[in-house]
Amino acid sequence: MNRPPLETPDLQAFLILQMECLADIAKTLGRNEESARWTARAKKMLDATVKILFDEDGAPRVRRLRDGGFDRDSLSLVTRLPMILGKRLPEKCRAKMIDDIKTKGFITDWGLASESVNSKHYHPDGYWKGPIWGPSTLIAVEGLRACGEDALADEISLKFCKLIMKSGFCENFDAKTGDARRDPAYTWTASAFLVLAHELESRRNK
Repeated sequence: MNRPPLETPDLQAFLILQMECLADIAKTLGRNEESARWTARAKKMLDATVKILFDEDGAPRVRRLRDGGFDRDSLSLVTRLPMILGKRLPEKCRAKMIDDIKTKGFITDWGLASESVNSKHYHPDGYWKGPIWGPSTLIAVEGLRACGEDALADEISLKFCKLIMKSGFCENFDAKTGDARRDPAYTWTASAFLVLAHELESRRNK
């Protein structure tokens, strides 16, 4: 089992989006040179992320900082969250992460397990090693939409909304049973539910 510190592509994905946001803000303020610098930094980090943290087949991988080695067999949902970058990523990277979501035991009756239920590391109350979480669900859904997978995004959103109706706004949930885990009232769970429910209703009314 890998031990920290570890490097995974999700953090880089979020930083890329933040750099692009800073580039847009700078451009709006008329700081064109500053905007160009942020755009260049975002592109540089994207290229490095794809080169280092995805393998030749487009699969995300985990890098061990202590020795520079890689784990190509991670079944953590976190390593699939770079889907949020959408078409910025090479097609093979998007296709691999989407296929993993569909086929490797992440989707349950209640949403997306944070660790595949087929993983040897899965634990029903293992914090980020199994339970369903609001934030990771929201990011994954937005990532699927960014990759053009609206039907699957709707399916996962609906599962999560049904989970909330069953078990309330808890910190996290058992991926197999939908039972509540940990803190009984979490604002980020409620926030994720409100966003996903609003998106579903808006799409239904189109």
